[in-house]
Amino acid sequence: MGLYNFRPSVRPVPLEVHISGFPGKHYCPRMATMNRPAFQAIRQHSPAKPVLVFVSSRRQTRLTALDLIAYLAAEDDPKQWLHMSEQEMEQIIAGVKDSNLKLTLAFGIGMHHAGLQERDRKTVEELFVHQKIQVCTQHSLYSLMQEWCTYDMARIFLACKHILCDAQCEGQKRFKPDFKGCLV
Repeated sequence: MGLYNFRPSVRPVPLEVHISGFPGKHYCPRMATMNRPAFQAIRQHSPAKPVLVFVSSRRQTRLTALDLIAYLAAEDDPKQWLHMSEQEMEQIIAGVKDSNLKLTLAFGIGMHHAGLQERDRKTVEELFVHQKIQVCTQHSLYSLMQEWCTYDMARIFLACKHILCDAQCEGQKRFKPDFKGCLV
């Protein structure tokens, strides 16, 4: 694994990075400790703009999304990341196969990984691109970055091993970055 650092002047979109270290040798407890700071970072840096939370496994997309719901439950408005009527979302959820995805979508959180059926992945993509859901946990960094970063996104959160960094994509409508250079 390598970390490449490009000066902000060579990037098509200015980059703002927030790095937080997380102690621990063991994968599962370390990933679990990252969920609360990710939730707080979303609230601080992107309270109303779309956010992608990248994790290192398909299983972790589910665990992170469910943890985010648990943190939302303590808020005044637990469905603050859902930007459509609950009735509309119920109709969409009726066509979703994955039971965990059904639960997370109701809170405005999508999950995206290769283990989902293609129709479920397309549903998440459409909801996120049209800003009907605000947050999406994702396993594969490359698969959607090219497509989703062409839209106006405020922040992209990368949660990989010990690093939580935040890349700013604000104000850009057509932007195709090479994020393989950001964190590999």
